[in-house]
Amino acid sequence: MNHPVLTQPIERRETDYVFPSVSIFLPFNPKMDSKRDIAKALKMAVDKAEQELFDDFSFEMAMLVMHKLKAILQNLNFSSHKKSLAIFVSPVFEKVFYLNMEIEERVLVDSSFDIRNLIKSKKQLRQYLVLQISNKECRIFANQSGELETVFLYSMKNKCDDSEIAMQNFLKRIDNTLHFILESYHLPLFILGNEFLINQFRAITVHAASVIEFISSEQENANAEYIKNILSPYMQDWQKIKYKLIAAQLRTDTKNNNLSAGMRDVFRTAGKRNSRVLLVEEGFEYPSESADSEEIIYKATQPYSRYSYIKNAVDEVIEKILDKDGDVEFVSKKMLEKHNHIALLF
Repeated sequence: MNHPVLTQPIERRETDYVFPSVSIFLPFNPKMDSKRDIAKALKMAVDKAEQELFDDFSFEMAMLVMHKLKAILQNLNFSSHKKSLAIFVSPVFEKVFYLNMEIEERVLVDSSFDIRNLIKSKKQLRQYLVLQISNKECRIFANQSGELETVFLYSMKNKCDDSEIAMQNFLKRIDNTLHFILESYHLPLFILGNEFLINQFRAITVHAASVIEFISSEQENANAEYIKNILSPYMQDWQKIKYKLIAAQLRTDTKNNNLSAGMRDVFRTAGKRNSRVLLVEEGFEYPSESADSEEIIYKATQPYSRYSYIKNAVDEVIEKILDKDGDVEFVSKKMLEKHNHIALLF
């Protein structure tokens, strides 16, 4: 891009003293994607940022930010095993995140940062588990990349034994296995089978709270295409499925005391241990006008300002969780009312 040569003094505008900020969010997986493809995506993002900087901000400020941005690009870690990249840069601040979560490509040029934009740029991946039960066999499928893959197969030992006791033992073994599958994947679970088997399994399972839907189907040992088709109506409102999964995890972790709740405890815990997911109600900030003086003691360890992507203590916790490869989800208001608007699941 060609920039004008300064040959005479320029009359100062009010915007000359506004500090621009650039946020770039990109897929970044050097172990899977070619360096050429990554370089192309980076160049397109930088070109877009450059155009907007010189359109909306002073020449001096735009040049300063571009100089810092290009220095960051020259020092990116191409040995990263992560999936995404987030760059925040302004005349007075810079930060690079290498993330395990997948994010949408975005380039934001503004007068201030917001780390919450990064969370809102996460890809809404339709990943789920399916437990298919038939009279003599069960299969558990995982859809993590758009394709159903078998992650567990179990057959009844004595297929000629049609007794009720044998069926009960068979279903209990399946349910025991589900415990380990759910701990490993943390994905929504659908259960598929004929109506009789579903009712039998529903009566003995201890994981009913984790099941998004019990789906009746008379077809045994259905193939992947059939399963995807029968699940298609449930995929239309993915936000509803995600919230149902979060609510189930929240109930389980509350019961097992595997979470911190409320700003005070979450703030303390976030810096001390690895955590699985941070849940934050939409719009929740801290300290709020309703916070009492004792709670405000825990409000900050950083000087928040408009020049940083950290605006309050909630943003600081988000940063800590991302730095430890944890996940962050914003949930609807009142969903965390009993947990004082924020919860950290271990």
